[in-house]
Amino acid sequence: MLERCFLAASTVTEIDGEKVESWFHQIAPNMTALLVRIILVILVWFIGRKVIRVVSGWINRLLTGKNTSSTVVKLASGVIRTALYVILISSLAQVLEIPLTSFFALLGTAGLAVGLALQEFLKNLAGGVLILVLKPFRLGDYIIEDNNKNEGTVSEISLFYTKLLTVDNRTIVIPNSALTNNSLTNVTEQDRRLLEIKVGIAYHADLKKAKEIMEDLLISLDNRIAGEDVTVVVSSLEESSVVIMGRCMVQSESYWKARWFATEEIKLRYDAQGIEIPYNKLDVTVKRET
Repeated sequence: MLERCFLAASTVTEIDGEKVESWFHQIAPNMTALLVRIILVILVWFIGRKVIRVVSGWINRLLTGKNTSSTVVKLASGVIRTALYVILISSLAQVLEIPLTSFFALLGTAGLAVGLALQEFLKNLAGGVLILVLKPFRLGDYIIEDNNKNEGTVSEISLFYTKLLTVDNRTIVIPNSALTNNSLTNVTEQDRRLLEIKVGIAYHADLKKAKEIMEDLLISLDNRIAGEDVTVVVSSLEESSVVIMGRCMVQSESYWKARWFATEEIKLRYDAQGIEIPYNKLDVTVKRET
């Protein structure tokens, strides 16, 4: 009985050994080729990463040397780094004999899913890129967002939001898509700005004298741009006043200072010369019974 069991075990061992040896001879060439590919993939990966770091550093130095904003440098470096990694991964897929059509189809499907999920996020990102590239405004500019009438000095421009600092020291955060999809007014884009003053005087007041006073005031403004014309005209004839309009060009940075000074000074000079500025009056008559 024991001899039979020993013979059966020996036979099974011999048969299994032959199968293993045959299987090894069949897969050995494939295993060798696969091992070579894996080693090649590891080498390409490490070399590719070093190349990407060198290229990214070179781009950062190039853009920084041209006085480009830090946000643009980060964006450009990130986009180029991502593109290089996509090229590197597709090269590794070729080494492993993975069909590129399947790889790019999977990449496109993933990109579409992410794009639909982050639609507003990507809109703001695209808006930030447009603002940084086209530069409709810069840091320090005073802008007015025409849709919601938000206005202030641009204090920060990021990839997704723009911050405005108002005159009363409040911070307004606006999504970049709102600034690129709607109109806005850049008040300080130009270095000079038209100052316009309108004042109504009484019909019986001396019109010529009133015009001379306003013209002398505008000519004597400290912030007026020399060489530009000063215009004083009758703007309109209202029900209870003759509206005089004066115009001159001033430096943009001192526009409000000049406007506030001119508004106050014209009132003082008209009062000193007896030129009446009409205003609404209410007469009340009290009747007493006797």
